[in-house]
Amino acid sequence: MKRVLVSQEVESALAGNRPVVAVETAVVTHGLPRDLALEAASRMAARVRHGGAVPAFCGVYSGQLYAGLDMAVLEQMTRMSPVKAAPRDLPGLVIGQGTAGTTVAATSYLAARAGIRVMATGGLGGIHRGPGLDVSADLLELTHRQVAVVCSGVKAVLDVHATAEALEALGIPVLGYGCHELPAFFCPTSGIPLEHTVHEPGMAAAFIATAWELLGERAVVVAVPPPGKPDLDWAAITRTIDLSRFDKMGKAATPSMLSLLHHHTGGLTTQKNLELLENNAAVAAAIACALHALF
Repeated sequence: MKRVLVSQEVESALAGNRPVVAVETAVVTHGLPRDLALEAASRMAARVRHGGAVPAFCGVYSGQLYAGLDMAVLEQMTRMSPVKAAPRDLPGLVIGQGTAGTTVAATSYLAARAGIRVMATGGLGGIHRGPGLDVSADLLELTHRQVAVVCSGVKAVLDVHATAEALEALGIPVLGYGCHELPAFFCPTSGIPLEHTVHEPGMAAAFIATAWELLGERAVVVAVPPPGKPDLDWAAITRTIDLSRFDKMGKAATPSMLSLLHHHTGGLTTQKNLELLENNAAVAAAIACALHALF
């Protein structure tokens, strides 16, 4: 497989031992309406820079794997109808000169290949609701990538309880950042208690470093509740999903359900998504800087 092409800015930061934050691009290509996607990316990059780190958008463009896509390329990607790529899709994209936004799984892979240890995203993939076996590659990929994934817990459209059980069974540590329950994406609580909680980046970095020392090549999920007022009720969101009789599976499932919730809530879920993405980028930068002080 072709090596990951690291941008000059990111390569310079890594060579100079400065903190870098990888950023998922599937949220740009598939997770938000096109008119808001680039705004979200720009805001995330700004928050990472303001926090003292360098942003590295990971993705696939014309068959090349990247860590450090610039905004001009991201804009082109949103106009190209790119695919949504998990790690298993990367060989075909390289051979076929394809373009893709990368999921948490693929972003963590690209980040690890580039030497980046912290990534920011919106929500973690997992086990889907309903009959059939539809499981995100995010879960297995995190069992062998030494990356800290800063996110707002598990995407609310999934079976959050089953996904939490899977994280436990797979031995993936979940650290609450300012919360004692696992967030459910744009909902701050899910009713699932967390065993480990910290309230500042230094303690998060200490937990992550210790986890890597003891567990080796394994990710740590840093669960950050969405900022602001709890405008969205977890029980109401769950009822909406259950009543929708949603039956899509595979890569189209999550984007389609997010679109449904966007219309059902008058855009409130999308607004909350934008807010949490920006906040998670800021938290990721703070943790990356704190980790930098430890290594």
